[in-house]
This record gives sequence, structure tokens and C-alpha cells, in this order.
Amino acid sequence: MKRCPKCNSQYSDATLSFCLQDGTPLVEVKQSSVDTVAFNRPVTAEKILKTEDFSHLAVPTPVPNETPQRNFQFAAFPQAPRPRKKSYKGLMIGIVSLLMFMIVGALGIFGWLYMSGPKRVSASEKPSGGEPSFEPPVNSFQKPPASTSNNRVKTSGVVTTANTGADDVREKIAQILDDWKGDRETCNLDDYTSKYGERVEYLGRHGVTAPEITNDLRKICDAYSTIAIKIDNMVIAVGAEHEAATAIFDKEWRYEASPKLAQGKVHMELHFRRVGDEWKIVGEENLKTYYSKN
Repeated sequence: MKRCPKCNSQYSDATLSFCLQDGTPLVEVKQSSVDTVAFNRPVTAEKILKTEDFSHLAVPTPVPNETPQRNFQFAAFPQAPRPRKKSYKGLMIGIVSLLMFMIVGALGIFGWLYMSGPKRVSASEKPSGGEPSFEPPVNSFQKPPASTSNNRVKTSGVVTTANTGADDVREKIAQILDDWKGDRETCNLDDYTSKYGERVEYLGRHGVTAPEITNDLRKICDAYSTIAIKIDNMVIAVGAEHEAATAIFDKEWRYEASPKLAQGKVHMELHFRRVGDEWKIVGEENLKTYYSKN
């Protein structure tokens, strides 16, 4: 027999541990120590329920010196999204496309310039039976026809100064130089020889005769079929007594005979002296060689 010490309810079920009225733990009651008390109305629970119906009300007996276990759940912190790596694929494609466009454009311009430039006539395309045609490159010079030896192209670039009595001398020297250039181009050896004095300071040699100078021109005429000369940037200085003059100019030449080619450019000086009523070349010197190719 078990009894509730609080409400004095008694229970015969030995499996009960707590009072069904107030949940107080039950105590064992010995039959010999319990006095029999008669009641008109026995003190019992108003309703006796089955044990299994109140099993959920049972309070577990506390265990001394036992720390209750707690289950902790840690909340997971949300992870920050990782920054997305930038893609440079589109940029690299754009740069490569731009470089290709620039290369193609440069090749196109170079091709256009090449096709639009002057064309050289090869030796195989020259007309047969006559004098080989001569077409100089850009910024070069033209050779006058051999049949018009008396037609002289006036020398350009003559610089004159206001000096009374010297203008006529400068015009005369300019005309002689124009004829000297034409005689070399047409290989007019006799007229070429007549323009030199008896003894000439010629390219570093002293006392060279006119026939020896003409012999140099004869070698050129025998070796080449086309001779072209250009004179430019000329300055003519006249002496105080109008008996001597000096001409300084650039001479550019081109000698051609397929497959041979000789060309060059020098800065040269010619000295003139009056001999009677004529002017003769008494000195010839190359002051500077720009280029020479044989």
C-alpha cells in the first residue's frame, strides 16, 4: 500500500511512485502501522485512472551529483559569397583583332604605294634596233636625246649677287657648264675637250692636259650606252678683276648599259679663267662624295 503524504490519498498499485492528484512522491505504508478508520465516505480519488494514462506525468527521480547534459546547437554563420574572377578573354580578343587590323592596313598601304609608283623598264622590254630607253627613278634626272646635242637644258639653281660687271660673267659661266654637261651626256668629245685649258688641276693631279681628261670621258662612252647627268645647287663666284670665276655645285650621274649600272653624286668645284675672249676650265675637284656605286 502507498500513500500520498500531502493529500493522504492511498493507492494499492505497487507500480505507482507519484500521487495522481498532486504529483507528490508516494510513501510505503505498512499494514500493521495503519489504524483502521471507518468513514462514512471513504477518502479516495474521485476517479481512479489507469496507470498507463498518467505515465507521462511521472517526474524522473533526480540523481544526486549529476550534471544535466545540455545539447547545444551552433547556428551556422552564412558565408559571404566569393567575388567572381574577372574574365579578360574578351579584352584579349579585342587587342588581337586591333593588331591584325593594323597589320593588314599597313600591308594594304604599302601595296598601294608600290603599285602606284613608277615602273622601271627592264632590259628585255627595251625596243630593239634603236638606242636603249632610259627611265630614271624618282627624284633622278633625264638624259637628253643624243640626236639633239645642241639642245641644252639650262642648269637650274644658279645663285647670283648684285655685283656690277659680274652678271655677264655668271651668265657666261652658267652657259659653259650647261654645254659641258650636254657634251658629257652625248659623248661630244671634241666640244668637251675645247672647254679645258692646256694644263688643268684635275682631281688632285697637276698639269693634266685636255686630251687626257677627254680620254676619261671616252672610256665612259665606250662602256655605257646611256649617260645622264644632273647639276643642281650651283653657286658662281666671280673674281674682282672679272678674269677668274669659280662654280660650286652638286653633280649626280647615272651610267647604264644592261646589265651594268654606275651611279653617284658629288659636290664638286670648277675653276675658270679668261683666255682671250673665251673662258676655259683650269681646275676640277670633287669636294665631297655623297655616294658612288659601280
